Amino acid sequence: MSGEAHLYPLLFTPVYKHYIWGGDRISRTYGRHLPPGIYAESWEISNRPEGMSVVANGDLAGKGLKDLVIESGVDLLGRGRSHFPLLFKLLDSRECLSVQVHPNGANAGTVGGEPKTEMWYVLAADPDAHVFAGLAEGVGEPEFTQALREGKVSGVLNSVPVSAGDAVYIPGGRIHAIDKGCLLLEVQQNSNTTYRVYDWGRVGADGIARPLHIEQAMKVINWSDRCMAKHIPQRIGSLGKAGSISAIVSCPFFIVELLDIVGSVEIECDGSGFHALFTESGEVCVQAGDVSVFAGAGVSCLVPASQPCYRLTAGPNGARVVRTTLPARTP
Repeated sequence: MSGEAHLYPLLFTPVYKHYIWGGDRISRTYGRHLPPGIYAESWEISNRPEGMSVVANGDLAGKGLKDLVIESGVDLLGRGRSHFPLLFKLLDSRECLSVQVHPNGANAGTVGGEPKTEMWYVLAADPDAHVFAGLAEGVGEPEFTQALREGKVSGVLNSVPVSAGDAVYIPGGRIHAIDKGCLLLEVQQNSNTTYRVYDWGRVGADGIARPLHIEQAMKVINWSDRCMAKHIPQRIGSLGKAGSISAIVSCPFFIVELLDIVGSVEIECDGSGFHALFTESGEVCVQAGDVSVFAGAGVSCLVPASQPCYRLTAGPNGARVVRTTLPARTP
C-alpha cells in the first residue's frame, strides 16, 4: 500500500453544524447523547477544513481524514483517485431551509465556487413533509425574478411530497429547498458552495438576516430544469439468502443503493473505490480481514478501497444499510 498504516473499516466522530433551521431529531432518532441545542447537520464522513472527520476506532483513532488521504492514497480512495470526492451528512429540518442552488462542473469556475451535485434519502418525515426541487412548469427566469421580488418563491418551485424511503436527486443547477419535518441522509460531491436566493424573511440568531447570493445564483440556475419524480428504491438483485439490493440513485459522481440484510453476506470489491455504509435501521457487523466494527442504526462506516471483500452480518432483527460506491471514473 502507498502508506504505512494498515487500513480497516473506519468509523468517524460526527461533526455537528448548528444552523438556525435544525432541531434535535438526529440525537433523538439515533440515541446520540448530545448537549442541548440545535443540531441541523451531522457531517458523517468529511474531508473539508470546515468540518474534518477524525477516525474514532482502531489504530488510526485520532487521525484526520485529510491526513489519511495523503498517507494512504489509492488504498483508501481507489485506483486513479487522488482526492476524497464525496461528503456524507445527516440533515434535520425542524424549519424550512433556504431556497438555494449549487453550481455544476460547467459553471462553477465562472462564479468562483465548487460544483455540487447531491441526493437526499429520506430517513423520516412528518405526514405533510415535502421538498422543493426544480422549477414549476412554465416558470423561467422572468417569472422566478418576479416571484423573488414579491416574496412568493414557493409558488414557482416544484413541490415534491416525501416520506421515509423516498429519494430526491439534486444535480448542480437545480433550485431547491428542504421543507420542515424531514430527516435526511445527504450524499454529495465534496463541496460547500451554496448560493442562497430566498430565506423566508427570517433572521439569524444574531437578529440579522442571513446573506443572499442572488447574483451568483441567477448565473448557475438551470432555467430549463424540471425535476423528475422522486426516486423510490427498486429491487435490482439478491444477496442470496441474506437479503436484497435496491437501486436508489446513480449518477456520474456516486451510486447509492439499499441493502436489506438478514443473516450474513460477503461483499466483493474491485479496488476502484471505497464503500461508504450508513445503517438506516437494525444493526450490522462490518468485517474486513481480521477487523470487525459494529454499526448500529445511525452509524456510518467507510470500507477502504484496498479491501478485496468485506462481510456484513445483521443483528437478530436484520439491518437496512445505505451503501454508496463510486462509478468506475469520477469526473
